[in-house]
Amino acid sequence: MRRYAPLKLLAAATLFMTIGCARDQLRYSSHRTSATATDILTRQVLDNLARAAENPAALPYFSVVGQGSVQITDGGTLGSNTTMAPHAFAQELLSLGASRNITEQWALGATTNPKKLLLMQELYGNVIAAQKTCDPAVRWLGIGSRRDVPRRVSLVGRYRGVNVWVDAEHAAGLSKLAIDIINIATTSDQDIGRLRVVGIDLVATPMRTATAGTSPPTPPRRFNELPPALPDSGHEPTIDALSLPRQPFYSLPPNGPVFTPGTR
Repeated sequence: MRRYAPLKLLAAATLFMTIGCARDQLRYSSHRTSATATDILTRQVLDNLARAAENPAALPYFSVVGQGSVQITDGGTLGSNTTMAPHAFAQELLSLGASRNITEQWALGATTNPKKLLLMQELYGNVIAAQKTCDPAVRWLGIGSRRDVPRRVSLVGRYRGVNVWVDAEHAAGLSKLAIDIINIATTSDQDIGRLRVVGIDLVATPMRTATAGTSPPTPPRRFNELPPALPDSGHEPTIDALSLPRQPFYSLPPNGPVFTPGTR
């Protein structure tokens, strides 16, 4: 039986080579999973545009990508079965087995704040209305049936027979809208009242504070009521909406539905 020892060593070496390189696989899977984060966000924006085109009163949805994980599990088996006969060696069977399981997942945080959903609904509705009136600022968006979708277009959203699409040449408009939606979803609940929609743009009003010799701060206003203009100014100043405090979604524990790009 000693002559079969090298065969066993070769089989063991082959097994470990088959299930090895887990570090390279982890690097590849992590990169691929990270790339799906923006795909998830963009897909939600496209589907909500199609939803608004089909019914402007429909309530949008949006989930922010939170914590993600990539798990790789390697396993292997090596077995030997020897059959002996009286005064003779009959046979020896060698079995090999290897497996690799890859699990990729994201934890999503759904937006449920009514004010945020109303802002999203207004922004989506304004974009659809501008597209239907042939506004040059929204020429990046196409709306029609499934037959109207051009070939070689990968950015497509669908809802109840209504299709929206964006070609690669005009993806900047879609990216701007997606950033505005993410901005609404991640703004803290305390500062969401400072955001408002102007046309197809999202703007934020600066915080007003009272100082000595100045008028007291303006009283609270309804969410859908525009703020008054500041003294000695013919218009209301705005600030970059991205400067408002963000909700630290990255620090939230994984909860709710889990998006799994693929499990093999």
